[in-house]
This record gives sequence, C-alpha cells and structure tokens, in this order.
Amino acid sequence: MGYTHPLLSEIPLFIKFINLLMNDTMFMLEEAVKQIGEATEINRKRGNIREWIELPQAEQEDQLTQFFLMKRDIPALLRLAGQNLGLVNRLTTLAKQLFLASEIVNRLAGMVVGAFESLAGPRCSDLKANNEEWGLRPRDLLRDVIQVCVHLGDEPEFIRAVTTISWPRIKTTLMRSYTFVKFHAPMSDGELLKFPQFVASTETMRATIKEAENSELIPEEYLGR
Repeated sequence: MGYTHPLLSEIPLFIKFINLLMNDTMFMLEEAVKQIGEATEINRKRGNIREWIELPQAEQEDQLTQFFLMKRDIPALLRLAGQNLGLVNRLTTLAKQLFLASEIVNRLAGMVVGAFESLAGPRCSDLKANNEEWGLRPRDLLRDVIQVCVHLGDEPEFIRAVTTISWPRIKTTLMRSYTFVKFHAPMSDGELLKFPQFVASTETMRATIKEAENSELIPEEYLGR
C-alpha cells in the first residue's frame, strides 16, 4: 500500500483547524498594525508638548494607559501571527491538496491578500513607525506569505480564488511585497522567479473571466464547477 498522509484521515478536523488558524492570523496581523498606528499617534502627541499639555489630564492618563497596553500587546500579536504564518507555509508543502478544498481555498486567498495588504499596503506604509520598536519585521512575515503563493501558485483553484479579490489594487500590493522581500529577505532564485509567474497567472485568469463575463460564456473550469 502507498503512503497516506495522516492528515487525510482527519480532513474535517483539519479544515476546521486551518480555518481557525487563518482567522486568528488575520485578526492578529490587522490588530497589530492598527495598534501600531494608534500608539505611534499617541507618541506623536507626546512629542508635541503644546498639543499634549492642552489635553485634559484624564485624557492624557487614558492615552498613556492605552499606549503602554499596546506596547505590551503588539509584540505578542506579531509573534503569534508570525508563528501561524510559518505553520501555514509549512503545511502547504505537507498537505498541498487539502488547501485546494473549497472549504479552505477561498479563505486562504483572503488571508494571503489580507496579509499582503497589512504588511505592504498603504495602511502599513503610512504608519511612519519604528518597526523594530514594536517587533514588526515585514520581510520575515511577507516571505512566508510569498512562499505560500509559490507552493500553490500553479494550482487553478488557488489562482482563481485570489483572482476574485479586488483588482488592480491587489496586483500593486503583491508586487510591492515581492520587491520588498526580493531585496530584504533570503529566498531562493526559484521562489523569486515563481512569484511573478503566479501574479501573471492571476492576471491571465482575470482577463479570461472578464472576457467570458462580457460574452456571457464563462468556462466551467473558471467557475470551479
């Protein structure tokens, strides 16, 4: 008998686990980026003595309390999000086909695009924060997300799932992520080559779907039927 991956015997449990894992990952990433923005704004106010002393005493105390709570929570959120992304990355090599299941693939595409937006989108770019102060290392997190795309980048189900998300804004974010990782994070030449190919595949599929929609003849393979 051939080898059967143990995950295949627990598919419903795996689907539930990976969906919870992806939901938690996105919550932690989005929450961390949001809190970094809020904490940075409080720091800006504190640095402007005139603006800060004009605030009521109670508001100053409230903002300082929030600041120190966020300073405690942000590194933990980012650490857990990084561990989760690393786990998803490894699992897409160990159980690739399971991630193409209809119960997972759309949510996985949403997590991937959401991570790109959180780490390389306008919101993150506009933070003007000291990333090291908060433990935010976009290059490491983005590397894991890009590797997920590389692992699944030749699979029509995954390409289609990513393609259904808003365009061309997503393409810009994907390529900004790729450029950042290319120069700041260690990746193999093969991975660096495959990611642009994946982005090109999403463009090709989107163009095909759009053309088919215009002609009201959508090929069944693009509808996932």
